[in-house]
Amino acid sequence: MPKLKFVREFLKKISPVWSFFRFLKHRVFLPLVQRSTLNVLETFPVCAPAGAGGYGPRAEITIRGINQLLPGLYSLAILNGAKGIEPRSAEGWPFPEGDLETIKALEACLAKFGTRKDPPYLRLYGHIFKDREQIETVLEIGIGSNNPSIVSNNLGSAAPGSTLRGLRDFLGGARIYGVDVDTDILFTEDRIQTYFVDQTDRASLEALGRELPDAFDLIIDDGLLAPVADLPTLNFSLARLRIGGWLVVEEIPGRALVFWKVVATMLALSFKATILSNDDDSLIFVVERKY
Repeated sequence: MPKLKFVREFLKKISPVWSFFRFLKHRVFLPLVQRSTLNVLETFPVCAPAGAGGYGPRAEITIRGINQLLPGLYSLAILNGAKGIEPRSAEGWPFPEGDLETIKALEACLAKFGTRKDPPYLRLYGHIFKDREQIETVLEIGIGSNNPSIVSNNLGSAAPGSTLRGLRDFLGGARIYGVDVDTDILFTEDRIQTYFVDQTDRASLEALGRELPDAFDLIIDDGLLAPVADLPTLNFSLARLRIGGWLVVEEIPGRALVFWKVVATMLALSFKATILSNDDDSLIFVVERKY
């Protein structure tokens, strides 16, 4: 009996607290969740099942379809004779033509403005810039917004535009262009011009194209890095690479590998695509235009 009395007294003491948490759950948290619930079937109609049935099972099938879409497309491409592609280690793939002195000079120019590139990137750009006096035009997409409200911002890293300035000093005769969604960081300096672009908006990219040269030796994509931006940006960038020109997509999360395998397979006819893997599980997508 003393034990039961203790339990009753304990329940009396915690009852107000328990009631308060019940109030929060039913009057605050649950309404918030309910208001933010996404209708999967309406939001992703392409992957929704056509047949009738309850919302729950149909939503589950839709989500599975979204996650299986790219792996399925890649498998179909391989079945149809496409050559598969797997990532190569960025650390273990030295570029034989890469000039050590070129790499050191590039690293110094970037460091002057606070930009630090990891060794795989230095080796890659050392290869691309092995004949740097022939480089005429470079474009960087995403120039380092320091605005925390901007998705994929560069807060806490080098100042906006630092890579542009380093490349300007390294490539003595080249015109350097930069674009970003953050209009507060755009600027113009000697041999540097920057413009606004929304990578998710094809019309914005088309308007940008009217401001830029027709062909580039190198385009660096370090912007939003999400499929909704990647596909429009790929279409924009690949059409503006001169023959022998390069596109480098930096800092891709490893979870997006299958997306870039599909892209690489689709580009095989006119481009040489390579996927490099870093030790931190990030990827680099490298494309050289062949024709």
